[in-house]
Amino acid sequence: SIIPFHHINQSVDDPLISHMSAKLGFSKSLGAFADFGLLLPVAPGIKLGGDIGYYTARGVLLGPSSTYHVANADHEDIGSLQTGYINDHGDKKTDLLNRPIGENRGFVQWDNAHTFLAQDTTINSQLNYWSDSGIMRDFRANEFYPVQQPDSFVDATHSDTNTVTSLFVRAQPNTYYRVQQRLPELRFDLLPTAIGNGFYERFNASAVSLREREFSMDDGVPTTAPTIRSNRLDAFYGLSRPIVPREWLVIDPVAGARVTDYLDATNGKSTYVRTLGEVGVDASLRASSVYDYKNERWGIDGIRHLVTPKLSYRYIPSADKGQPYIPQIDNRVFDTALPPLELGDQRNIDDLSATNTLRLGLDNTFQTRDKKYGSRDLLTVNLAQDFYFHHTDGTKDSSEIHTGVSF
Repeated sequence: SIIPFHHINQSVDDPLISHMSAKLGFSKSLGAFADFGLLLPVAPGIKLGGDIGYYTARGVLLGPSSTYHVANADHEDIGSLQTGYINDHGDKKTDLLNRPIGENRGFVQWDNAHTFLAQDTTINSQLNYWSDSGIMRDFRANEFYPVQQPDSFVDATHSDTNTVTSLFVRAQPNTYYRVQQRLPELRFDLLPTAIGNGFYERFNASAVSLREREFSMDDGVPTTAPTIRSNRLDAFYGLSRPIVPREWLVIDPVAGARVTDYLDATNGKSTYVRTLGEVGVDASLRASSVYDYKNERWGIDGIRHLVTPKLSYRYIPSADKGQPYIPQIDNRVFDTALPPLELGDQRNIDDLSATNTLRLGLDNTFQTRDKKYGSRDLLTVNLAQDFYFHHTDGTKDSSEIHTGVSF
């Protein structure tokens, strides 16, 4: 060409309007507002642009953004970037710690997934910086309500034939949330491996440097507790020996040991080593029935009902020993699911309790034939309940009945 021009290609199957966004509205807090976004393809798999919004009660919010999906024979990158800044002159109220929110407000959200295709290695990264705890609540409510506490981490994982090695870093760029920072955690997992005579072994080990700062309110005034620090070494080894007297019955006795070395112990100790052991059993029955039911509208070609009653038992004596000397960082969190019974699977290792627990479960799966391959699940209904033979005063001797339904 006589005069070279930079050019971009835009497929008619991917119209430009699909990369535009617009939002108009009014709210008591923001006033009347108009928000527009546009991403333009600048290279294969890369789109750059930005967002700009005007809020009559607040000001102008703007920032660059991008999405990308770039791959070659060795690598693949998928990610997105969203940013925003506003000099906010409206009624901003206070943050989570009851502190006034400043006028200069902004956010940066970056997600990236990098894969080394030939090495079975992935690096997943996420950065969420919020200038204050209310910036997304005020201007990006649809994104705020599903995830009200942002996470920032880098997770590098390498998988081999039967092992997984990972390096995990979790930082805290936002000073108003309590986060268990891992700076970093190096972990190795040997997945269950046959070692002969019907025995299987599993092993995991980790080294982590933990940091956590606790925030609280005292008569409406925010207070900050000293930062808790903990450097910890941890290892677990487990053995199992499945017994299959019938094709419909599996009985799997298990035993394991876990050793945790706290290099920053508390209450007068410089270090503390805790050694725990477990014994238990996992058992399951398997039964099935087939029904000749067809329904073209729902794509059903016969129904198979799989029923699996399950029993698990774990005995871990004195798991709560040494609590006065252990920095409490990896402790219990609220979860609607029943916690893991296996000693090697428990992540709240700074806050363990003695275990003498029987878990009964009943799994139901309804499947149909799949046109392409095998079968597919239509409906699952799983129930489970724990019974505690060891429990403290004032607590119940059983859990609630947990039910999971997937259609």
